[in-house]
Amino acid sequence: MLGSSQGGLLQPIQQQTWSLLWKDENATEKTNTMFGLQPYSNPLEGTMYFVNDWDTVTDLIARSKVDYDSPDKMEGGSPYEQVFQYKSTLIALYSIPEDTRFPHILTLFSRELENRVEDPSGWIFAKGGPVYVAYRPFAPGEWKSIDWTGLLKGGAGGFFSTNFAEFAEGSEFYFSESLNNGYIVQIAPVSEYSSMKAFIDDINQLPLEFSMEPNPSVTFTGLDGATLSATYGEAPAVDGEVVNYQDWKLFDGPFSQAEKASESVEIIYGNETYSLDFKNGTSSTTLSSN
Repeated sequence: MLGSSQGGLLQPIQQQTWSLLWKDENATEKTNTMFGLQPYSNPLEGTMYFVNDWDTVTDLIARSKVDYDSPDKMEGGSPYEQVFQYKSTLIALYSIPEDTRFPHILTLFSRELENRVEDPSGWIFAKGGPVYVAYRPFAPGEWKSIDWTGLLKGGAGGFFSTNFAEFAEGSEFYFSESLNNGYIVQIAPVSEYSSMKAFIDDINQLPLEFSMEPNPSVTFTGLDGATLSATYGEAPAVDGEVVNYQDWKLFDGPFSQAEKASESVEIIYGNETYSLDFKNGTSSTTLSSN
């Protein structure tokens, strides 16, 4: 499953803007995931959620979430991150001011990603369980161990700073310090290809254009044939049609439906719909004939 939000500061401290999770029959103590972030740490975020002054709020957060103010943190949102996903394709763009505390981006390549290939085309390929992964960075980067600063394992408190660092030992970050930055993540089921080479060949034939100046911008045609265009600070487009987020419902998926400001939601499973009306404090269940 590849899932995402649009980026920005959406949730205090422990946001994960996007991630890929794949099924593993024996997932105990495995890191069957991939994700990326800009490790943002700033009193602006802290004072949005805690009643403390500017000078002390970061220290307050770091008492219980020791990796909050760390360059190798594994969770958190950033106001300098813009993400767009269309089906099995994800585009992440970053425009980071020079005075940012940690002016770099990180992408976790789990130790569970097999057969990692750095292709001359610039794409990085790997296999995670039943899914092939293609990752195309737009700026130079380098590989760093999961514990390159020593903070993740050295501190106490917080799930990510202790347990996850142990589980993720042997994984690596793709680390890039370019202020204007970005990447594409394209996934596909292993079952659709005769080999990993066939997947690599298909990816290398996909049209791709990108530029990091003056703002990160990319146009890419994914495996499904849809042409995606995105520029940092602007709404993305699919096949030339700009995505109008204002028209989006609150929930619009196969398992939940809700209009904005409706104060109600429908939860759907098979032919059964469970409706919650928060305004009137009522609920109901209906069955369809389909």
